Amino acid sequence: MNIKKLSLILFLSTLSLTLAGDIEDVFKTYEAMDKAFVDEKPKELFKNIHNDNTVFWGDKGWLGNYGTVKGWTEGYLKNDYTWTVRDREVKVYGNTAVVATIATQTTTSDKSKTKIYQVRETAVLSKIKNKWKLVHMHLSEFEPKNDD
Repeated sequence: MNIKKLSLILFLSTLSLTLAGDIEDVFKTYEAMDKAFVDEKPKELFKNIHNDNTVFWGDKGWLGNYGTVKGWTEGYLKNDYTWTVRDREVKVYGNTAVVATIATQTTTSDKSKTKIYQVRETAVLSKIKNKWKLVHMHLSEFEPKNDD
C-alpha cells in the first residue's frame, strides 16, 4: 500500500470518528432540549438555543417572538406537555447539523381536553464555540397514514 492510500484511509477514519462524536453530541443536546421543554425548565432549554434562533410552525409561518425566551415560555408554562419521539435522525455537515424528528405531542391547557398532535420537526444546529446550539426549527402537524 502506498503512502497516499494509507494517508487517505487514516484521514477518512479520523473524519468518521469525529462525525460520530458530533452526531452523539447533537443527539445529547436535542434530548436535553426535549427534557427541559417537557419539564418546563426554560433556563435549561435556552442553554442549547442561540439567541437569534428562528421558529416556524406549519402554515402559520414565522412565530414572531417565539425566537425569544419569552415567546417559548409563554406557551408551555401555561400548558402541560408530553413529547414522545418515535423517530429521530441526525446528519452532520461540518459545523452544521440537521435533525429530523417525528414525534407525538400532547397538550393540555387549563384542565381542558387534551390535544394530540403528530409532528414532523426539522431543526438546524450550529457548532458555536465547540457547543451545538439550535439556530432554526420548523414544525408541522400531520395526519399519519398507515406507518408515516
